[in-house]
Formats: sequence, structure tokens, C-alpha cells
Amino acid sequence: MPTISVITGPVRFHAVFPDWHAPQPLCWFFTEQLLEARAASAWPTNGNRPDEDVNVYLGNLLEEFVTGHRITVPGAAPLERPPAKDGSRRTRAAYYRAAADHRLLALGLYDRGDLVRRRRTPWGRTADETRRYDLETGRRCYDLAANLLSGRGGAWAGLAPVLGKLADGFDDYVQVLAVLARRKFGLGAVLDQAQLAGLMRNPAVAASTATMDDLLDLMNTWRATPDPELADRIDTTARRLGVDPACLGLAAEG
Repeated sequence: MPTISVITGPVRFHAVFPDWHAPQPLCWFFTEQLLEARAASAWPTNGNRPDEDVNVYLGNLLEEFVTGHRITVPGAAPLERPPAKDGSRRTRAAYYRAAADHRLLALGLYDRGDLVRRRRTPWGRTADETRRYDLETGRRCYDLAANLLSGRGGAWAGLAPVLGKLADGFDDYVQVLAVLARRKFGLGAVLDQAQLAGLMRNPAVAASTATMDDLLDLMNTWRATPDPELADRIDTTARRLGVDPACLGLAAEG
């Protein structure tokens, strides 16, 4: 007959890891931060459906992102140039999954459709059109990966439902990662109107955070309407970026 032990005194627990001050798995950190961000977002865990499995997936995805992210292709290339059909279903699913993972992280953490193309908003599209296009690309890639893995066995058996949830709630998971980026990781500058106005009035300060895209945009604006003040901004921006202003040919064109 089994023996029944009665516990008396204060309730105690035993940690899985004896020393909690020792280094812990990086995935644990990201998962903890994600759970806190979800609690503060418009779509908390299990808000519409049971999705603890998605939290586990996203925690591992964030760890992978900082330790060696998979390279993908820009824009809608995953849909326009799909993998060869003579490959296995798992190989094709991995292709679409990598593309969807990249877009989820790029849109959520950096508000960019992907981190491969040079411009945030391609020529010929507005910012809103680009965002809708990128969201749909990410959603469809997850959906294709989930369909390709559906019914598969082995180690991939539990992945298809997770990818299906990511496809169904792609926009919401992007929003969750955006909350994580802003409130936990501090990504994205927050400026009030006075700070923004001061930044715009000071070309040297504006140029200190400029990118090559900014320089090219300034050049295009200057060619349309040459202006001495704009030329000074271009000169300052070019020097900040290590570009010789003489190579830009502003004097010759002006």
C-alpha cells in the first residue's frame, strides 16, 4: 500500500538550476521579455486562441536573430521566385519559413519589410502601400510553410500548427514585437516636437545620424530644386558619411 506523506511547515521549492546567478539560456531572457511585452500589448498571450507555443517559437527566433540570422531575399521575391518543386516539402517549407521569420522580425523590431533591400519604401509606392505589401508577404510565406508541413511526421509534426497561427495572426504578432522593441529593447528614438524642430534646424546634428539613403534623397531633391542651404546640408552629410563632396558635382551642376 502506498505511503502518503504530509508536508508541514512553509512551502518550499527546488530550482531546476541550483545557481540562478550563473549564465542562463539566452532564449529564456527573450521569452521572459516577450511575455512581459505581450501582457502590455493589445494582444496578450491566449488573447484570441491558445498560443503559448508561439511564445516559445518567438523566443527561439529572437535568440537565433542575435546569434546568426538566416539570410533571405528582399521584397516579394519568396513568392515571385518560389523554390523548385522538385525539392522536398520540408526544403520548400524551410525556404518560406525563413522568409516569413525575417519579415516578422524586420517589421516588428525595425518597422521595415525586410533588412535586405536598400530603401525602406521602394520607388513607386507609398509607405502605407509598402507596409500592407510586406505584411501580406510575411503572412503568405508562413501560410505556405504551414501547408507544406501539414500532415508531416517526426520532428516537424508540431511546427505546422505554430506556423499556421503565425500566418493567421501575423499583423498582431508584428505589433507584439513592436511593443517588445520599444518598451524592452529601447529600439526607436522618441522625440517630442521641440526636439524634432531643433534637429531639423541643425543640419550638422541631422547629418550625424544620416545614412547613405538620406544623402541620395538630398541629392535627388537638390537636382529638382537647387538651393544653397540644401547644398550645405549635402556637403555636411557627405563628410559625416566619409564621402568627398567634390565627387558629388554640386558646383558643376549648379
